[in-house]
Parts: sequence; C-alpha cells; structure tokens
Amino acid sequence: MSQSSNTRELPFFFTHIFPWPVVWAGIMVTWRALRKLRESISSYRWPTVDGRVVDSGLDYHSSSEDGPDICFPKIEYTYSVADEVHQGTRIAFADLNHTGETATNAFLKTHPAGKSIRVYYDPKMPASALLEPGVRVMVITHLIFGCLILAAGVAMVFIFGAWRW
Repeated sequence: MSQSSNTRELPFFFTHIFPWPVVWAGIMVTWRALRKLRESISSYRWPTVDGRVVDSGLDYHSSSEDGPDICFPKIEYTYSVADEVHQGTRIAFADLNHTGETATNAFLKTHPAGKSIRVYYDPKMPASALLEPGVRVMVITHLIFGCLILAAGVAMVFIFGAWRW
C-alpha cells in the first residue's frame, strides 16, 4: 500500500487541520526559547551592584498528590540602582529545581539571610535582576523541544498535504 493511499484513509481533521496548531505551537515554543536564550546571553554583560539577601529557604512543589515533592531554592534580595531600591527573587533565567534537598541546601548555605551578594541587573530595566547570569541547560532544552515540535508540524503539513484543500 502506498503512502498516499494511507494518507487518504486518515480523517480530514488529522490531515488538514491538526498539523497547523502543531506548527503554531512549535513557532511559539521556539520563539519564547530564543527570547530566553537572548536574555540569558545578554545577562553576561549586565552591570552588577551589591545586594543583600532578605530571606532564603526551601519551596516545595508536587506534580501530583502522590508524586514526589520537587524542591526549589527560594530567595528574596534587595539592591539599589541610581538611589532606587529594588527587590528581586530571580536566581537565573531557568529554574534551579532539584529533586532532592541536598543541591538546594548547598545553594541556600551560600545565600543565607543578611548576606551581601552580587546582583546582576538589566541596565534597560533595573527592576529586572538575577544572581547567576548566563545560559542554563533548561533554556537550550526548551529551544530543542520547540524546534522538534516545529519540525514535526512542518513534516505533517508536507506529508499530509495540509496546504491543499
């Protein structure tokens, strides 16, 4: 049986409508990941100021009622730029989540409440700041995932001939 006869047997929805939302989802995920990648790279050049940790601790999230809790470091810090005091909570452009408390506690031990820290801030928007600049693996993972969704959608469009009605 040829591929074209298999395609004709599929419902119209799967051959002509479904590929387009997949393409759109791929474009959106890829676009967002590219924005995050650009921000991550530019954060290397952001100026720094001294800041102070106001509070730090563990934040738990569970993916389901019976699933394991995922541990996140939670931090709040203050810093000032041009005599204006700002408050921040971002550590990096990608979440620093850990499935165990060991790695999270290691981060928190170096960032106790009251400690002086280096804060990187966006010179165009000083209220946007973080503690660890640069590209994280999660940013690259989102970019790859977006490209795969986009490629799958485009492949469906061409395989099923979705541009033809």
